[in-house]
Amino acid sequence: MNRYIKTATPIVLFLSIWAILFFSGRYMLYLQEQLQLFQNSWDYFIENCTYNAGFAQMVTEFIIQFCYIPWLGCLILAGVITAGIYMLKSILRKLGVSKGLTPIAIIPTIPLIYSLVTSEVTFAYIQFFIAIAISSIVMKVKYKYQYIVGTISAPLLFWLCGAPAILLPIFIAISSFTKGNRG
Repeated sequence: MNRYIKTATPIVLFLSIWAILFFSGRYMLYLQEQLQLFQNSWDYFIENCTYNAGFAQMVTEFIIQFCYIPWLGCLILAGVITAGIYMLKSILRKLGVSKGLTPIAIIPTIPLIYSLVTSEVTFAYIQFFIAIAISSIVMKVKYKYQYIVGTISAPLLFWLCGAPAILLPIFIAISSFTKGNRG
């Protein structure tokens, strides 16, 4: 029974987020500015990657193109948001947050879902998502190598997603603090 609950929870969460986006924000998502409509070249890719957070901007522009079809745009954004929630949940579990408190991972996404629907800031969520995704990868590295990997990947992460890159050093600092108190 526990296995079915573990499988059903992400599906219900995904469908709930999709329903929120679709029924309350599909028209606003449809009206977001879509620039290129799948006409990106290597020059466009290289030019965007030359400046800070350009990669996140390019990913956002790519995802927003799917919002011309409202159900599909909402489906993709709901998938990104659900993946972000579960990555943040795995980081919290790695930091030693007890198993009963892992629903805290949903809290940062509530204002982000609201802002996606109301004020067209998909870019901010994609920045947050990239920072969480790379942070979850770094947090899976053995504890004694986290500082080295974090030192190397933090500037790269800042270049990819901008300001949310500060989450990685914060997670590593919390991890070292909790490991120090346990040992």
